[in-house]
Amino acid sequence: FLTIIMKIKLILLLLLISILHACITPIEDFEQVNFKSFIAIEAELSNEVKEHVVRLSITSDRLGLKGLEQQPLSGAIVFFTDEKGKIENLIENENQLGYYNTSKTFAGKIGSTYILTVKTPDGKVFESTPELIRQVPDIKGIKSYFNTKSNYPKGDFRRNGFIVTINLDDKPASGDYFQWLWKHYEKARTCETCGGYIGNDKFGANYDFNTYECAFRSPFYPFERPAKINYKCQENCWNITYSIDLNIISDALLAGKGLVGKQIARIPFDSTSAYYIRIEQRAISPATFVYLKTLSEQVQNSGTLFDVPAETIFNSNVKCLTDKNEKVLGIFSAYGVKTKVEYIDRSIGVPPDEKPILQEEVDYFKCPKEGAFDCKDIAKCFENNARTKFKPEGWLDKP
Repeated sequence: FLTIIMKIKLILLLLLISILHACITPIEDFEQVNFKSFIAIEAELSNEVKEHVVRLSITSDRLGLKGLEQQPLSGAIVFFTDEKGKIENLIENENQLGYYNTSKTFAGKIGSTYILTVKTPDGKVFESTPELIRQVPDIKGIKSYFNTKSNYPKGDFRRNGFIVTINLDDKPASGDYFQWLWKHYEKARTCETCGGYIGNDKFGANYDFNTYECAFRSPFYPFERPAKINYKCQENCWNITYSIDLNIISDALLAGKGLVGKQIARIPFDSTSAYYIRIEQRAISPATFVYLKTLSEQVQNSGTLFDVPAETIFNSNVKCLTDKNEKVLGIFSAYGVKTKVEYIDRSIGVPPDEKPILQEEVDYFKCPKEGAFDCKDIAKCFENNARTKFKPEGWLDKP
């Protein structure tokens, strides 16, 4: 009797497996059947004088370890055209393939419309709808206050922080949409760290000042794992931290009453020193608002618009002129922007029993005073998305 029951269970199990197998999209050689690659366009244009960037990539038709993967699309012709026919050509960055930059002195104009055009090396032409750069109100009423998340214990860096808020004055029934971002700049002391890596080709390394890379030194790896070797910056250098929250609003929700105490940041309590923050207030288009709202419902602080499934972020304002059936990922966002630099005082309103989570002290490599003719112990500050050697707007050495 027990044997019969076991056979019945086995038959039911095999039947269940076959049903589940029939519901799964088959994968052949790690490639999804009926899956395609798409062009991804991430483009922004504002009234701020700076290098504006258009990022082009091609998504892979295969699923990688991190989901949908992209490869840079190089060799394209990219330009903006305003309503008067004036063209701004973008040049591909030699150090970042797939990134196309305007001149450093270029800026869109409030009240003007712009069209983005992309011509790929294989002859395809992509064009956006005309996008208007809208007027944006000034940033007003910046305030901050100490905030504790009591669900985290003392000593946890997530427990304490400072909430930063602003006020927004908006005209009734204007049909505007807004987005807020911020950047934090902090003076960098460390410009290079070598050694101490696990599973990385930089383990057991000193810094090579000719190639500007960490050079392998230890023949005893993996039995010997040397400590990290830190090098101070030889010049002024700033680390950059970006906001990761997708912070948007429609003024339809304001009913013409403006907005008071809108939270735009929660900054860390890792020191009692003043905290530099550069706030950016954007007046975005309805298309960009809908696009970002859709993303906010699907991802949680991913840090990029390219980390969600392709089926969910098809572009609404860039189309392929040479093939109407081809779908495009991303968005061309044209917006008006106002910025303001503020120093947040992190010594006010802190309860006596709450202390900042201080940053770790770093030991730096120092050349011996004698017998080290070629020794160097300071490294250059190289420009990238997280670091700059140019003094930030409104920077005060002693705020």
